[in-house]
Amino acid sequence: MGVLGDPSPRLRLYVYDFKEPGGEAERRKLRELLESHGAFRLQYSTYALLAEPEVHARVLRRVVARVDFEEGDSLLIVPVCRRCLRVARWVDVEGVRGLRF
Repeated sequence: MGVLGDPSPRLRLYVYDFKEPGGEAERRKLRELLESHGAFRLQYSTYALLAEPEVHARVLRRVVARVDFEEGDSLLIVPVCRRCLRVARWVDVEGVRGLRF
C-alpha cells in the first residue's frame, strides 16, 4: 500500500478559524508554525502539509502549547488518503482540475 493510502496519511489539511476582532496574533502564530514545518497555503484559512506522521504529531503538540484558542476559535486537521486525493477537485477561474501533491 502506498504512503498516502496508509492508515496515517502523510497529507493533512489544516483549516483554522479565529474570531474577529482580536484573532490576528493567534492566526499569525499558527500560520508561522505551519509554514515552519513545510505547510503551504491553499486558501486564506487552509494549509496543506505533506509530512511523516511524527511531524504532524509535533505540529499538534506545538499548536496546543503555543496558540491561545478562545471561545469560537478552532483548528480542524483532516487526513487525506490517496483515494480522496484522486477524486478531489480544485475549481477556479482556470476551470476544474485534480490535485497533485
